[in-house]
Amino acid sequence: MLLASLVSTTTFALRSRPVATAAFSSASRFHCRSRAPVAMSTTGELLETCNEACDALSEMVVAIYALVSDESGTTTKQDKSVFTLADGLVQALLKRMLAPHVGAIVGEEDESELNVDAPPFRAGELVAPEDLTRLVEGTRDKLDALSRRLEPGGASHLVAFIDPIDGTREFATKKGEQCTICIGFARGDTGEAHAGLVYRPLTAPPTFALGCAAEGVARSSLDHNLGGATTAPPRTHTPPGAASARGLMCSNGSLSPFTQALAIELGSGLVRAGGAGNKVLLLLEGKGQSYIQDRGVSRWDTCAAQAVLEAHGGCLAKLAAFATVEAESSLVTYRYVPSETNADFEPGLASLTAYNAKEPPKAAADGGAPPRATAVEQLKPYANTCGLFALAPSEMSGLAEYRRAIVAATAQHPPAYD
Repeated sequence: MLLASLVSTTTFALRSRPVATAAFSSASRFHCRSRAPVAMSTTGELLETCNEACDALSEMVVAIYALVSDESGTTTKQDKSVFTLADGLVQALLKRMLAPHVGAIVGEEDESELNVDAPPFRAGELVAPEDLTRLVEGTRDKLDALSRRLEPGGASHLVAFIDPIDGTREFATKKGEQCTICIGFARGDTGEAHAGLVYRPLTAPPTFALGCAAEGVARSSLDHNLGGATTAPPRTHTPPGAASARGLMCSNGSLSPFTQALAIELGSGLVRAGGAGNKVLLLLEGKGQSYIQDRGVSRWDTCAAQAVLEAHGGCLAKLAAFATVEAESSLVTYRYVPSETNADFEPGLASLTAYNAKEPPKAAADGGAPPRATAVEQLKPYANTCGLFALAPSEMSGLAEYRRAIVAATAQHPPAYD
């Protein structure tokens, strides 16, 4: 049985109390912590500033994480996804820091309901307890100081995509080691993912990877001591000479029929983990080899993840480009542009769900499959509705084998793209 091959990633150490900000002992192509204004001749300085911002934010995130146990720090959004106080405050503080410098900012949360200017600090209906006031103020002041170090308008050619807490459900269910802060930067002229930072605030110490392939920047401080995926028995239809097992990253929740078929085609063990950003860090840590799914996430989930993975030698692209025999073998990526409509809409491809549809679809009377989107107006503008195909750097030489497995799995169970 396929389910017998499901495994959980080894748990990270959780931070049980605030930890002082510190420089990470990792190799770097640069290191910039000057207090003078930084002219952003490269994107590297911007990424390092964001990394320092996440250092500062992590103490506040730890404090809010402690509120999860009594549910005073969580609520539910209209699409039934979880929202926490940390989501709102982290996004508001990062936007405040970056707004003077980038061309535009796209964030996951409704900015009209966020307040970090003065107490009471608010994220939607959630209000920060009074005993967090000084911590939030202190964090805001640190990010304000970091913002002043950057040259105003120095990154006006870039659009920031922010997921303040990627893996919010894991945050709300005390699996904080799987949560990340994702800060991606896309080129305003082409919509290409240009640079990014994926940062785990709740591991001890925090772990992260940042990068910009166009500028040769790739730096990380990761945990390479975790256990990896176990392997499924080799399948008789696995071609001779092909790897008999590959660690396929998958959700903590239910698996689609396509994902299950793909795991069999790859002869693969599965690595259970939450959050798109966390899965990408796990790929870089060697805890999985691929992250392939037909279920959708959003642009703020993948902008930073794609930029980081590409800078470190891997890839993150659309699954749809590999899922049919007629598809070209080239990697086709999502476009990251501020828009009222979905820039990657393909008629008839995506199944409409509460997560990707502007108007929640009605359940089929016969309990069948949900309808497919036939008009761009049906979809949320930042929903990734073409699936996801990501490989660790070590797997890039095996594109042909992955494409063979995807085509074979698709013939059995076409991807839902939901």
